[in-house]
Amino acid sequence: MLMHPAIPLLILTLLSTSLAAALPGDGVGIRARVAPYRGRPTVFLNDTAVTPMIYALTDVPGGRMSWEELPRHNIARFARAGIRLFQVDVFLEQLWGEGESVDITLLRRQIAGVRDVAPGSGVIIRFHVTAPKWWMRKHPGEWVRYADTDYADETPRGSPGSSKTTTALSGA
Repeated sequence: MLMHPAIPLLILTLLSTSLAAALPGDGVGIRARVAPYRGRPTVFLNDTAVTPMIYALTDVPGGRMSWEELPRHNIARFARAGIRLFQVDVFLEQLWGEGESVDITLLRRQIAGVRDVAPGSGVIIRFHVTAPKWWMRKHPGEWVRYADTDYADETPRGSPGSSKTTTALSGA
């Protein structure tokens, strides 16, 4: 299967602009690198060795937005414990609305949510590149297809009406 020619350009544009444009507040970036230190590869933030441990937010509703109360609380606690690397999730469909434009406001907000409560920390972006549903409907010939099933819109996991939630709530 061939990828739509616009997808690689979109991804490169997002990655190249997001890192510079997504910096919150004063726009001061962090220099991150992996280099040998005491005989092993080591993560450095602004030339300071840091523990190679990441606190990652979940990608499900209720805990995935770094500016919300519970994630902010957890990020702050891990930062107080010495963790300096944090992961946030962003989905392509959250940044790319129907059409040609890309809006990285959410990405900027995710980074700012971490940096507000853990200044000087590094933010790793887990970028989910699943094609947006609107794009899949417009380009059915571009889908990955399996021999034993058809495409069906997914109900988000754990949302009202999904079989897992219905089963859990009914006690079945």
